Amino acid sequence: MLTNEQLDYIMDVVNSNDNLIEHDYKGKENQVLISKELADKIITFTKSIKDEKVDLKESVKLIIRKVFNLCSTDLVLFKKGNIFIKLFAEDTKKVIDEKDKGTIAQRYNGIDEEDLESFHDEFFENEAHKNFFPAIAQEFIEIYFNQQGITNSVYEKNVFGYIQNITFEHLVSMYDNSDGFFTGFAGYIFRIHFNEVFEYIADIMLEKISIGSSSMIKFLEYYSAGVIVTDGHKYQVPTIKTEDGLRWSVVSMLSIAKIYSKTTKSIITLEKKITEGKTVISELYIDALSPIEYQANFIKSRGEIENEIEVIKRELDKHLDVLALEKDVEKKKILKKDIENIKNELSNLREEKQELSTKVIGAGIIKQYTELQKDIDLLKRQLQRAKQIIVQNKESYLSMRDSLVKALISKREKLT
Repeated sequence: MLTNEQLDYIMDVVNSNDNLIEHDYKGKENQVLISKELADKIITFTKSIKDEKVDLKESVKLIIRKVFNLCSTDLVLFKKGNIFIKLFAEDTKKVIDEKDKGTIAQRYNGIDEEDLESFHDEFFENEAHKNFFPAIAQEFIEIYFNQQGITNSVYEKNVFGYIQNITFEHLVSMYDNSDGFFTGFAGYIFRIHFNEVFEYIADIMLEKISIGSSSMIKFLEYYSAGVIVTDGHKYQVPTIKTEDGLRWSVVSMLSIAKIYSKTTKSIITLEKKITEGKTVISELYIDALSPIEYQANFIKSRGEIENEIEVIKRELDKHLDVLALEKDVEKKKILKKDIENIKNELSNLREEKQELSTKVIGAGIIKQYTELQKDIDLLKRQLQRAKQIIVQNKESYLSMRDSLVKALISKREKLT
């Protein structure tokens, strides 16, 4: 708990640094962004007074709530060193009656969908979105398939809840926040990115069967069972099939999955090798020129200097010949002066040539560059072929994956 003196101090810090606070952040009256500079000052102050038993960020949030006189429904987040505040009206979070728990009324933990949409559009940035859902899918497969060996029955009953929980945990980690807001927000983004999440899950499953995962093959074989009997009741099992009725079995999926998965991995490896090769080659560049370009410029410059030296030497010889025959004292004096200037010019050119010679690059560097460039050119051709294979198989793969997604989000239907 802050003393009055401590509260007055930190309020003075905030008030005197109002220029470091962006009110109406992104044009919204209910959003405030505290810059990293001011956030650091608040964190430093918090460190000096906080109870060691209380998490630092939680202590900072408590101070922010006190200083800005926030309601319990308002949101405080840490994002890239800044502190973000989103203000919610007191009645924004609806109270869920006991009778409505577990129903659609509790879908977003009682938070108004408009507020969730606003937060998603304004703060759930593309950069964060890029790897967010692949990570959700990967963790889901790791926990429930690799570690727990989930059955089809348990999967059908719990898959949506499992994914929403993982989504919530990722959001908490991402924004350093565990407020109830994210319970609702996890449900919201799972709903609007529903298909996307299952596409990533299907990708991983297909990759698993392509490398012969017996547990994943067994799991997917379930969708070819047709009708099963459980506890004396018949159930129609979801089927992996296209809109036009083409059915996929694990066997029929394997060949395309293998080609697509292997080629996709190959593309990633090739692109990495090309990037690494370019990095090594860039270290051989001189004055923004490749060794070959630099060498060509060197040879050209040296040739130009050598040609100029030859021209001046001939001019010097002519002057010396004239001087040897000249009888007039004044003319000889002028000739000697000209010869001296020519000799100086010749000397300068020879020095320039000598200096240029110190900049010559070794044959070893040229050879290294040439070999690296050949390797990269080969990798680029391999990459082009791999991308062509993906193009040739993409339509079949996506049809197969879409069919799998439909099965994965479906449940068995009771017949009798």
